[in-house]
Amino acid sequence: MRRATHVVLAALLAGAALAAGCRGLPERAAPARPGPGPATDWQQDDAFLQARAVAAAGAPSPTPELDAIAALASSLTPELGLAALLVPADRPTPAARLRAGDLLALDVYGRPELSGERRVGPDGRLPLLQVGPLAVADLTEVEAAEAVAAALRALARRPQVQVRLLESSPATARVVGRVAEPGLHPLPPERALDCLDLLALCGGLLDDADVARLALLRREGGRTRAYHFTHDELLAARPAGLAAPLRPDDVLVVPRLPAVYAFGQVGRTGAFPLRPGATVASLLLHAGGLTPAASAADLQLLRGGGEAAPAPLDRALAPGDVVFVPERRRVYLVGEGVGTSGPIDLPSAGLTVVQAIAAAGWLTRLADLDGVEVLRYRGGEGTRLAIPLRQILSGEAQASDYPLQPGDVVYVPETVW
Repeated sequence: MRRATHVVLAALLAGAALAAGCRGLPERAAPARPGPGPATDWQQDDAFLQARAVAAAGAPSPTPELDAIAALASSLTPELGLAALLVPADRPTPAARLRAGDLLALDVYGRPELSGERRVGPDGRLPLLQVGPLAVADLTEVEAAEAVAAALRALARRPQVQVRLLESSPATARVVGRVAEPGLHPLPPERALDCLDLLALCGGLLDDADVARLALLRREGGRTRAYHFTHDELLAARPAGLAAPLRPDDVLVVPRLPAVYAFGQVGRTGAFPLRPGATVASLLLHAGGLTPAASAADLQLLRGGGEAAPAPLDRALAPGDVVFVPERRRVYLVGEGVGTSGPIDLPSAGLTVVQAIAAAGWLTRLADLDGVEVLRYRGGEGTRLAIPLRQILSGEAQASDYPLQPGDVVYVPETVW
């Protein structure tokens, strides 16, 4: 009677631990045979399948346009760095360079029909009816006068030309990328702004800005050049008395950091910026840490199309890496024949009946070695598996031990004799 009571109690505990509404357990089955362990049980989780898909194919970029601009900037004039932009911060403001939309006064001595006001067109050319449009963008007033004089030599002998800037078109610089307020920003005429000033006008860098791959795009000599530098280099230039002054129509590109991903039992799943020196531990921290249901001992790293591999906390991450945190799997030890009843974490390497009993404090003095069972609930059906523990411990069993599966209940009764 006492043993039957223990069996009923174990069945009730199994039903509560595994699933509500268990339809009952059948009569005790024949002694169990070893089966597959639980090492890949979590690989059927929807979260793991999503993680594997992201690792294999990547995730759509949230900023494809920015990625394209950053890639273009990286390919342009890679030999140019910040040193090519730096000038003494107290250097006098250089002469203004003409731009599209500027209104100019053109004076040709002795030739009033060639003189007058002209506006630089959108293509950077100055309309000269007698000789055709003349490119003057990026030239100073003096350089523009020399270019006009050279063009008019076919109409006048040694023409004396003066070009004066009457009205400047609004000067702006653009910021593209990971700043608080990207877009066009006016450049005040009274003083020159540099890249740090422009970043301040934009509200500063966002958390996922790639500060090691900044680029300034500038139109010079009819072509676009890219200057490459880091945010630290900009900061170091100020105390050294140097600055990188902006020109109208400059474009500052602030790329996004590459992404790594966290899935499974973390506070927040999805993509996270990959900062220099990032590890599995730092990614989990930014993902809000592990949930109470997480199996901290079974962290997995997925890279490219490869298989999942254990992920030590100090493992360095690369772009596109995915860290998956499986849900903690447990088995349960019940009955008066075991040292301590309760749940035991089931590692990905698996756990056998004997190992589970050992983790629970081993058998009591009155444990019934012939009454040990594994209560298993799968697919709405319950199963009772008899475990020949006496034969296992004595070495008489054909197999040395029996692997457990997540949610199994190991029932160890106490003998009545």
